[in-house]
Amino acid sequence: MQRETPLPIPAAYAFVVLVWSTTPLAIQWSSTTMSPITSVTIRMLASLVIIMAVARQFGIYELRLAQNWKLYLSSALGICPAMPLVYLGAQHIPSGLVSVLFGLSPFLVGLLSGVIANDHSMTKGRYLALLVAVAGLATIFLQGDELGPTAPLGITLLLGAVCCFSMSSLFVKRYAANVEPVRQLWGSLSFASLMLVVIWLVFDRSTPQAFTYQSGISLAYLAVVGSVFGFLGYFYLIQRISVNLVSLIPLVTPALALYLGFVLNGEQLSLRIVAGSGLILLGLGLFNYFRPRRVRRG
Repeated sequence: MQRETPLPIPAAYAFVVLVWSTTPLAIQWSSTTMSPITSVTIRMLASLVIIMAVARQFGIYELRLAQNWKLYLSSALGICPAMPLVYLGAQHIPSGLVSVLFGLSPFLVGLLSGVIANDHSMTKGRYLALLVAVAGLATIFLQGDELGPTAPLGITLLLGAVCCFSMSSLFVKRYAANVEPVRQLWGSLSFASLMLVVIWLVFDRSTPQAFTYQSGISLAYLAVVGSVFGFLGYFYLIQRISVNLVSLIPLVTPALALYLGFVLNGEQLSLRIVAGSGLILLGLGLFNYFRPRRVRRG
């Protein structure tokens, strides 16, 4: 059996934070010369080709579908339909706000874990944290004129993506115990790419216009770093630390994503957006602070 080279958890965590912080802006840039559905489909197909080549370097030549299909399907839900919803929503709101909205995923993971995994981790303090985060979301959502007339649509699409991603995280944690991250990504991209091609054939069928330097580089970055190395890092972490700790990555990414959007993409940061984002991050901080205590058994 091929041995994995151990990677320090803090290094993997920091890498995933960096990738998730830069992905929203790269998504917007990559879609400037093609439709969002075409962009995400090309990205995932390219990533699938890359991970198949990477898998061979790790001595992995088969997916073992009979054993792992539940895992592949579960992790694919975090790509499709989640990623098409992200790509569509990102056309209507600032890239930094995409990262902020994904900060709501820990709350959904906490709520859904009680239903799906029978893991009742939502304490009274965490419900208070959820109310603070919802207040932040309302602060942003109710100011549609400032973000543009289609911003409510973009926010709604992103919230749908967050729901899909949160459900995927829970099921991946259940089924991913003994599957290598490379094999898992290969399988999940195979399932997700098939679903994306079907969506593209049914709803889109457009082809890219002439690539600009910005869109081409962004698409390549997303295919190689965002999908392959980013997801490998994510799967690596979710197998080794708690799903709630992994879901706290969005606590770190929004500030960096907002800054990158402001500096590199000329996105405006109004007081209302900053205040709403701050409330969401405060809610996330409280969510982590009020995590359930383990009861010692003597």
